[in-house]
Amino acid sequence: MLDAADGGLLNSVRRLLLDIFIPALRAMSHGWGELEGLQDTAHVRQEFLSSLEGFVNVLSGAQESLKEKVNLRKCDILELKTLKEPMDYLTLANNPETLEKIEDCMKVWIKQTEQVLAENNQLRKEADDVGPRAELGHWKKRLSKFNYLLEQLKSPDVKAMLAVLAAAKSKLLKLSMMDAIPTLINAIKMIYSISHYYNTSEKITSLFVKVTNQIISACKAYITNHGTTSIWNQPQDVVVEKLLSAIKLKQEYQHCFHKTKQKLKQDPNAKQFDFSEMYILGKFETFHQRLAKIIDIFTILRTYSVLQDSTIEGLEDIVTKYQDIVATIKKKEYNFLDQRKMDFDQDYEEFCKQTSDLHNELQKFMDVTFEKIQNTNQALRMLKKFERLNIPNLGIDDKYRLILENYGADIDTISKLYTKQKYDPPLARNQPPIAGKILWARQLFHRIRQPLQLFQQHPAVLSTAEAKPIIRSYNRMAKVLLEFEVLFHRAWLRQIEEIHVGLEASLLVKTPGTGELFVNFDPQILILFRETECMSQMGLEVSPLAASLFQKRDRYKRNFSNVKVLGYMCRSCRIVASVHTWQVEYYLLG
Repeated sequence: MLDAADGGLLNSVRRLLLDIFIPALRAMSHGWGELEGLQDTAHVRQEFLSSLEGFVNVLSGAQESLKEKVNLRKCDILELKTLKEPMDYLTLANNPETLEKIEDCMKVWIKQTEQVLAENNQLRKEADDVGPRAELGHWKKRLSKFNYLLEQLKSPDVKAMLAVLAAAKSKLLKLSMMDAIPTLINAIKMIYSISHYYNTSEKITSLFVKVTNQIISACKAYITNHGTTSIWNQPQDVVVEKLLSAIKLKQEYQHCFHKTKQKLKQDPNAKQFDFSEMYILGKFETFHQRLAKIIDIFTILRTYSVLQDSTIEGLEDIVTKYQDIVATIKKKEYNFLDQRKMDFDQDYEEFCKQTSDLHNELQKFMDVTFEKIQNTNQALRMLKKFERLNIPNLGIDDKYRLILENYGADIDTISKLYTKQKYDPPLARNQPPIAGKILWARQLFHRIRQPLQLFQQHPAVLSTAEAKPIIRSYNRMAKVLLEFEVLFHRAWLRQIEEIHVGLEASLLVKTPGTGELFVNFDPQILILFRETECMSQMGLEVSPLAASLFQKRDRYKRNFSNVKVLGYMCRSCRIVASVHTWQVEYYLLG
């Protein structure tokens, strides 16, 4: 029975062979069975014993390797046991307390790994009599140590933690494969130049293919958070960023391969990279094309997703069709990152066709919408809504040019209307004569000014040759309307002095024939009050006299009303007095 308490099972087997079996076999002079009848019995027996001693040395090396193994610190985070669905990882990533525990544990693991790598670069103290076998033993120990550490890093708990950190976009994670590519290609070049095994094109090509496969697998693990989530369960911008990083890695890998190949051509004595580039990089190129198509899908979905938030009336059917397209592509059950799945290419073509039909339907909807709009301002405001969608190739520029043509016709219409009504323009309700004319001119100007302001937000339209005559018509009409306003405004300022003369006249005037009194209040003063108010509202200059009179308008109106009442009372008294006088005369003369 073996005693594994002291040093474990390996040490017990080693001690059993070294202390019992090997000495006993060396001491045996007979009992070797069929070997005793052979001429080279001693030689065969010695080879067997040497092999047995070599196996004992292997056990010793394995025992030493176990002593140097590195055990990653255990992290008992109960929340990791509950991870099942992709959303579970996002939930933990959004939990500050749990995320802090995971990051602390990861920092310890990083420190342990860095310590192992640092020890590997340290100089070793060696005896003077050591030979190549000692060097081989040393690297066997290192390989065992690295393999044991690597197996721990591949454990489910470590993968779960990495996935949570990736979901949280932790700063602890850094994608450093890009920096390692030049060193990797150079190492393969050295192997090709020195190694006796990888000195043929076929074998180094096989090694290159394995390296390419490993890089592709690493890219897939990075994109899917080590297989814990899919491209649809992550934010689109995060997935696109990862896909672009994988594409950049492929491009760097290809660039370094070509750079090394060209550098070797400059040295005729060096072994050249004459193996099949398609065989080495072909799978990576296919993977690159798959990633580019996935990015295209995400870009298209993001482009048309704005339809769901648009306030344009009548888009409901198009939005429903877009949502059906999204649901169809998302429900595919295969792995989108597996470049071997040819079903994806067929589905991608169908997706592109459906989105193209959706785009055409949106264009038709826009055309029908603008056919129903006759007003230039309304057309421009509606076009602005379509422009805010930021969907390319909708024909926005063509619509602007068409509306610009209609705008030119609107200016001609305004010009004819002005010519027809300028001598007797229609006044708005309760508007005084002069301010009403100015307001009419301003309304005409507003009808041509507002569309131009909207066009100025799209300067490319105004810079075309078709726009130049329209702009000239606008400038000419704007000048005419401005001159109209200035002319009537100045006339009104001069008219105020004439109205002031009316204030100096007698307030009560007696009729020459009858001697009847009436109130002599010029009605132009009331019009002046209204003109002054309207001019101020339009931001036009008001003379100090008009402003002063306007401030006293309530007093003027009150006095005018009081005098009118007084005049009425006088007339009433005179009538009553005349009646009584007639009655007295009647009785006296009767």
